Amino acid sequence: MTRDAGPSIRTVAIKRADLVKLVMQYREALSSATEQSVLDRSARGVLWKDDGKPDFKSDIAPIKDATISLYNALIAPVQAEVDTADTLLIVPAGELYYLPIHALGRATPDGSLSFLIEQKRFAYLASADLLNAIASVRIVANNHGTTHPLLALGNPDGSLPAASEEVSTLGRLFINANIITHGMINSLEPKESYLLLAGDPGRLSVKDIVEDNFKLSFNGTRIVTLSACETNIGGFDPSAVYSSLSRAFTKAGAPTVVASLWSVNDTSTKETMTNFYKEIVAGQSKAEAMRRAQLAVMHDQRFAHPYYWAPFIVLGDWK
Repeated sequence: MTRDAGPSIRTVAIKRADLVKLVMQYREALSSATEQSVLDRSARGVLWKDDGKPDFKSDIAPIKDATISLYNALIAPVQAEVDTADTLLIVPAGELYYLPIHALGRATPDGSLSFLIEQKRFAYLASADLLNAIASVRIVANNHGTTHPLLALGNPDGSLPAASEEVSTLGRLFINANIITHGMINSLEPKESYLLLAGDPGRLSVKDIVEDNFKLSFNGTRIVTLSACETNIGGFDPSAVYSSLSRAFTKAGAPTVVASLWSVNDTSTKETMTNFYKEIVAGQSKAEAMRRAQLAVMHDQRFAHPYYWAPFIVLGDWK
């Protein structure tokens, strides 16, 4: 669906079971490359190129092949529409919630990869029917201006040393309201997914936010950022998890949730979040700020692999 035209439907020549298998292969391949291998290959300018070295076959080929196969299955059939768009709003279903569609890409003539995020802005929606709710809470958040302080809950349990640095850096950047903390996704009971806080009991669940005694108000909060969120893959519909998170915070008044699709590297997360909020302060939209932040991390030789730069998605309001 585009702004200037009604919905159009494209079918893809892949069975659901085969697509799910590809997504799972991609997820498994994400962690196959070692940090040293990524650094060495990036320094030589051959990260994605088949140079005949053993580490290409073991570390790089699996995710490169899955990246291209998924691009061909999901993006190529709508390539004409994608080419004319500036921002892609993705409403995933089922196992596609596991997939960073912004990190899919095509092979380049020199044997490297060109990723979608290099050309397009992205945002993800739990469902299309949230658009009206997002528009309403966006108005409230914008009316609050930029006078709200930053609430950054970094390293509440001592397990995330770079998060403390992240919070200190962000505290020097700006004064508008955002929340940054460690989050744990409960794949079996989505409403029990929680934000990690210090003290006892030290957990604030999605259920607490919208149903129980807390019923917190996030009115005026532009972004809720779960900068160290963890997701486990299991035999369930993952759409329930992110739908629960997105709906909970939208209902509580926050139009945007920034969350990760897999357990993240502490150091690359600090770099991503610092760059993201610098771009927000500079006036970029949330989708564009994330795009620029991910490109900045991608261009760091230490973090050129999508495991490091691709985990974060903007859920909800992208403007």
